[in-house]
Amino acid sequence: MIDKSKVKRVINDLLTKEALVGYEQWSSPAQKFDNELRQHGFIPSIEIYHKYKFPDGFDAESFQRYIFQQIYIFLFDPLRVVNPELYIKNFYANLSVPKHIQQEYLSDLVKITGFLSDEEKEYVADYFLNEQKQVVDRIKSFLPELKKLNPEINDINPQSILDFDSLYIGMASLFHVDDIKYFLTLTDRRAANKNLKKLKHIFGTEPGFFMAPERVKQLIDGIRLKDQ
Repeated sequence: MIDKSKVKRVINDLLTKEALVGYEQWSSPAQKFDNELRQHGFIPSIEIYHKYKFPDGFDAESFQRYIFQQIYIFLFDPLRVVNPELYIKNFYANLSVPKHIQQEYLSDLVKITGFLSDEEKEYVADYFLNEQKQVVDRIKSFLPELKKLNPEINDINPQSILDFDSLYIGMASLFHVDDIKYFLTLTDRRAANKNLKKLKHIFGTEPGFFMAPERVKQLIDGIRLKDQ
């Protein structure tokens, strides 16, 4: 017999805890970089971060959380619930991650789902698999309104679910539109990382996200000292 209140609690915990692992690192990193530059005594000559408008019911933070959760559903593997040990083994199969880190992740998953019966685990897994069918339509449905609210993204046309993810998370993270466009077409991460190191060398801090090369040059060429 399935305890509906118990499985609902587990579904909620997966969506509010498991789905948002790493969420905080995307909490306005561009604005943080701007603040760090100023703290180091530099005044940026270009707009480092950009504030966007979001559909009714959302601000940047709540929209970001929603998209994180939808992508989690889209990528959901039933083994997360049904057999977390096997899920962890598969997840780290080709990664050089210390065993204690893997064990910590497994322990976190088991804390959320370990007390469910086999029948309840199947119920939770089926819930996410059924939700997966609606994720693409949900995510795509935001684009027309976002373009209406933010004309600066009118020429961005995501092709894949991961493109939509990059665009939406980029907007919610306050990334400049040129940096979002750059990331969507990025093919050489080594060159992008070199730019980050260049900024670190000059300013003592770096963005923590990829800036478009022309914006890196503009920032370096146009920076001025705070006390000038």
